[in-house]
Amino acid sequence: MKYKSNQQVGFTGVETLIVIVIAIFVGIAGYFVYKNYHKPITVKQSASVASVNSKPNPYADWKTYCPSLGSLCVDYPMSWIISQATSPGVQSISITSPSKDTAVVYYPEGSISGSGSKAMVNIVAVGQTAVTSLEVVSEITHWLNPINGVAYTAGVFLEPSANNTTPNNQPIAPGVSYTSNDEPNTYGFEYPASSQYTDELYIVDNPSKNIGVNSFTTTQDAQLWLNSPEVKTATRIIDSVKAKA
Repeated sequence: MKYKSNQQVGFTGVETLIVIVIAIFVGIAGYFVYKNYHKPITVKQSASVASVNSKPNPYADWKTYCPSLGSLCVDYPMSWIISQATSPGVQSISITSPSKDTAVVYYPEGSISGSGSKAMVNIVAVGQTAVTSLEVVSEITHWLNPINGVAYTAGVFLEPSANNTTPNNQPIAPGVSYTSNDEPNTYGFEYPASSQYTDELYIVDNPSKNIGVNSFTTTQDAQLWLNSPEVKTATRIIDSVKAKA
């Protein structure tokens, strides 16, 4: 009669246990490897695409106005009022704030003239419009020989991107200052470039005033005007300019 060794039986049981443990370990490791290399990315991609596509339109609740004259259109808040005026040989469009203290004025067939007085021009801001040839410039001008007691004026206007250099050929940019012996090379543009007329689009602090007379006693007062809520809204109106379809 033959007998099996207890030692041999015990060894076989240990081997079996080791094989089971290894199999469990390999299974768990394989599961985590699979999870790491098969992470769902569609949710992140969808969220990214949605965030790009859902970028709010800053003019979504505004109206668009395309005057019969000129070649440009602008967006404007529904609470602002549009009016047209005609003087001998000149027509203008005004978009006036509810308070009637601020207006964006558009002369589709304007005429530019300078005062010839020496001035220090300080560029506050420059922004590009949807029309690549036109940009929006904000500036504060210090008149070195004050006219009628006006020491400082401030302006926001549309001008050709091609003219964005100072008389010393320095690029016009925020913080740049330069001296001019003429009304700064601003306020006027031609769009389209082949137009025989000079257009004007700018902001005034009172619709009854003429161009260039947003007058102040200090540069701080001029900066406060540029930072006022209605002037900021009016600047957005000019920023929105686009070519007629």
